[in-house]
Amino acid sequence: MHYKNIYIRDFGIFANQHLNELSKNIVVIGGKNRAGKSTFLKLMQYLPFGLTAKNSLPQAKNEYYIEVDLERKNKDYNLNLTGFSAPKIKDKKHKNYDPAQIFNNLDPQSYQQLYTISLNELQSLAQIAKGKKEKKSLYSLLLGAGISELSKIPELAAKYFKQAKTIGGILGDPAVASFKPYFKEIKTGQDLRAEALLEVSEFKNKRELLVNKKAELANIKTKITENENKYILVDLLMNNYKTLQQIEVIKLEIKKQSNYQTDNTKTNLKLEQKLKKLINFIQANKEKITNYNQKIKFLDEKIENYYFIEEKINKKYDNLILDLKEINSNWKAPFTNLEAIKLDLIKEKKLTQNLKLKTKLAKEIEELKNKITELKTEIEVKENKLLNFKRKAPAVILKKTYFILFISFLILALSLFLDYDQIKYFSLISLLTAYIYYASNYKNAKFEAQNKKDLKIEIKHKNTKLKDLNLELASKIKEKKQIKAYLTEIAKKLGLDLNSDFYLLASYFKEIKTKKRSYQNLKLEEKENEKEKENLKSELNKIYNFTQQLNKYLNSDFDFNLSKANYLSSKSQILLEKLALANKLKELVINYQTKKDQISYSLNAAAEIKKALNNLIKNKNNYQALVKFKTQFADLEAVEKENKNIVKTLTKLKARKEKLEEKITTLKNKIKELSTSAKLEQAQTKISSAQNDLEKKADRYALNQTTKFLFKKLRSEMIKKAEKELLKPATDILNQISELNYQKLETTADFTKQDFKLKTKAGKKITSIKELSQGSLEQLFLALRISRIKEIKPSLPLFLDDALVNFDSQHLYNTLKLIATLAPKHQIFILTCHPKLISYLAEISNSIQFWKLDSGKFELSSSQKLFNYLSL
Repeated sequence: MHYKNIYIRDFGIFANQHLNELSKNIVVIGGKNRAGKSTFLKLMQYLPFGLTAKNSLPQAKNEYYIEVDLERKNKDYNLNLTGFSAPKIKDKKHKNYDPAQIFNNLDPQSYQQLYTISLNELQSLAQIAKGKKEKKSLYSLLLGAGISELSKIPELAAKYFKQAKTIGGILGDPAVASFKPYFKEIKTGQDLRAEALLEVSEFKNKRELLVNKKAELANIKTKITENENKYILVDLLMNNYKTLQQIEVIKLEIKKQSNYQTDNTKTNLKLEQKLKKLINFIQANKEKITNYNQKIKFLDEKIENYYFIEEKINKKYDNLILDLKEINSNWKAPFTNLEAIKLDLIKEKKLTQNLKLKTKLAKEIEELKNKITELKTEIEVKENKLLNFKRKAPAVILKKTYFILFISFLILALSLFLDYDQIKYFSLISLLTAYIYYASNYKNAKFEAQNKKDLKIEIKHKNTKLKDLNLELASKIKEKKQIKAYLTEIAKKLGLDLNSDFYLLASYFKEIKTKKRSYQNLKLEEKENEKEKENLKSELNKIYNFTQQLNKYLNSDFDFNLSKANYLSSKSQILLEKLALANKLKELVINYQTKKDQISYSLNAAAEIKKALNNLIKNKNNYQALVKFKTQFADLEAVEKENKNIVKTLTKLKARKEKLEEKITTLKNKIKELSTSAKLEQAQTKISSAQNDLEKKADRYALNQTTKFLFKKLRSEMIKKAEKELLKPATDILNQISELNYQKLETTADFTKQDFKLKTKAGKKITSIKELSQGSLEQLFLALRISRIKEIKPSLPLFLDDALVNFDSQHLYNTLKLIATLAPKHQIFILTCHPKLISYLAEISNSIQFWKLDSGKFELSSSQKLFNYLSL
């Protein structure tokens, strides 16, 4: 689901605000403090469920009114929220829908906790995690339905166990709890049956005989038991005789090693005491000895690697010095000169633009000069042409024509008074002359005058253009001087003397920038290598301290000083030799203890063996009892001989036992025949009735115990399912944020504690989230939320209000990349006042819509404009 258009007519700071054609991927709303971001988030929190006076909402000017166009599963809906009434949702056909149906039937708390995330909310969750607040539904929200019910399972299991205990006690003993009355009834019936049997005289005689036979049988069984116990021990000793001898040989070898190391001891401890302490120490630290033995070889490789890296760094420094001297041969101390250059004060983009502009201006100035020269030439030609116009003005020609005509008409008028025909002809000729003069001169003069006028206008226009070009040329020359001054300043900052030629400046700047980055990387590598050196010292000191503990038992010492890193290799070799001795002793002790454990296991594995040892040799230590028993025999041959004798004795005793058992069986059958039938039937009825009632109680006891077992099994399976389906995705998300810092996220064994356990990449186990920092807690809860959000279908819009402000740059960038991967399936609104977040988002994705929010007014923007606005 995603919002297409949002219209807020009246809600707090917002009045008649439109957010139209919203992106269905990521929508970023940037605004400064008190611009209305928190008010917008609160509106979207309560939009699906309606507004109430209890929500501490911002006041409306008249009446709350919000209208939203949204799309869900390719179908358009309109949501209208007026005042404190419930929201109304309709489709294009005006069919009404339940808001809960559109918003996945989520309750208000679940929706607000999962889909409207603010910094305050993350910090609130952190306080809950650290025990500063309580919120019973927290883990149900983060881990999904059924988790809160899971915490009730131990309580239910305890309830059924309590019911079972009331019926049959802890172990189901028939003589306790609710079983007891029926057990007594059965016992009474058995006693009654015995009395019935004893009433007969013959029964008594048979009974006495039976008792005597049973006594004899018990005596035979006792002898059999004694001989069987002895047989068990002899057979055990015979099978383990060689192993016991090997143990003695190993013990002597350990003593030999111990004696060799303790020849010069000044202690007054006896050898046996010293040996016992040595064995205990090695046994307690056998894993540590193995680990250190493996680690010291690994440390040798790391030491070699340290020296290799150190040499590599030094070579890089030398090469960098040579490169810097090639760049600027005037530098006497290249690194000092390089560090003195503050590249952060030089904007590469501006430098590049000025260099391009300088080249462009030079070309434009040259073109302007050529245009000015051409224009001057054109003006000069026009002026010369103007001087060449020599014809009289049309007015002069017209005056002369009028004068000739006047004379002609005057002569003609005179001819009227004088009868002289030649005068008439002369006047006509004058008129014809006037016409010819006018026709041949006036039109040409008028045309020439017009051309002259046009030429003057053209000269004036070109002079104006020449003036404009001269002004433009002066402006370009001034701008070029300013750029030259700027480039000269940059060259000075870079330690260059380029005079007026700047074509090398860009490449020189890039070279310096590259070398400076290389220099900084080298310094980081050197710092990391020094850190590795300190780690190596620390590891070697740990091994050294352990060997010092071993020396207390071996009385051997050696000088060990890690103050000089140049001797790391030699010191590690000394420790290797020392650990070799410890490893040899460890192998002897392990072999000694293994063989001893084999025998001890055999002794403790069967109750018959332990009983036999306790009956024949009173010693709490079964192993020592067997060793003591061994001293009764000179060698293995003597043990085998004793074994044969015991077998013969047992064969005779068992044959006698079989005869007695047959006799006793015969007597029992006879006694049964002589028993009083009435009392026996009464006794049997009593016993049967009590047994039936006891069986019912036993069934109830078994049912309750089985229910308790099933609850425990169900809880175990649900925990596994929660960790696989819910926490594994959350672990992956947390790793994307923290760069694989965590390997595993688990619930605690007790769900009532509402806690998590984590395992870091380094192997550190975090048993409670109370051990996490504020930032790590916020990352954990954000990962859990995103994991839950990805589970819920169909997707709903997600709102983040500066929820990532406590993340450092790397974790912030990783989180934004993760959020960008959600965008294809989730509409995400990010509300922020931080320009850095805007720049990261613009770098991560080019399909993000940016809105500027200022004092409750929304305006569609771009990443650059919004970044500049928030940076002010």
